[in-house]
Amino acid sequence: IRVSHKIYQGLLDSVLENKGDLLLLGSGEIKPRGKLAGRVLDPVLQEVPCDIGIMKVSDTGRIKKVILPTAGGPNARLAFEWASCIVKQNKGQLVLLYIIRTETERKTAEHQLSETKKGVQYEPERVKDKIVLGKNIVKTIIKESEGFDLIVIGTSRESLWKRIRFGTIPEKILRSSDVPVLVVKKYEGVILSWLRRFIAG
Repeated sequence: IRVSHKIYQGLLDSVLENKGDLLLLGSGEIKPRGKLAGRVLDPVLQEVPCDIGIMKVSDTGRIKKVILPTAGGPNARLAFEWASCIVKQNKGQLVLLYIIRTETERKTAEHQLSETKKGVQYEPERVKDKIVLGKNIVKTIIKESEGFDLIVIGTSRESLWKRIRFGTIPEKILRSSDVPVLVVKKYEGVILSWLRRFIAG
C-alpha cells in the first residue's frame, strides 16, 4: 500500500522503487468521446521506465483463442511475445493478423509478419498468419476478432504520446470491441522516451 497525493506519481514511484520491468494496468472507464484512460495514465505512459500493458477485461474464462493485429514495429513484437506466451500457457491458438488495402501490399504484409516473429521464441504450431483485405482497419479488426477470447495489439507509432496516448487504432479498438483487449507498449529507453516528450511539448 502506498500513500500519494497523485495516483500517477504513486505508480511511477512504485515502479522506480521496485525496479519493475513491467507495469500492467486496467483501462478503467472508456468514454465514447472522451480521453482514453484519463489524467492518471497520461503521465505514467510518458514517464514510466518499463514495458506497459493496458487491459480491458471481462469475465470470459480461460483465454484459448488470441488474435494479434499487426503492422510491424517494436510494440508489435512485444505484443507477439506476450500473446505467444498466453497461448503456450493455455494450450491455445494465436492468429497474427495483417490487413491490406490492395493485393499489391501482400508481399509487404508477409515481410512484416515475419519481422514481428523474428527473435521471439514461440511454438509455431500454435501460431497462424492471416492476411485479409480491408479498407477500414478498425472495423476489419473488430470483425476478424469475433469468436476470439482476447485481442492483443501494440501501441501505434503514428501519433505523439502526449497528444494521443495509444494512437487512433488501438484507442478505437479498446472503445469498440466486445472482446477483451490488451494493448502493450515497449519501453524505448531513456533517450528516445525523453525525445518524444520534448517533441510533444
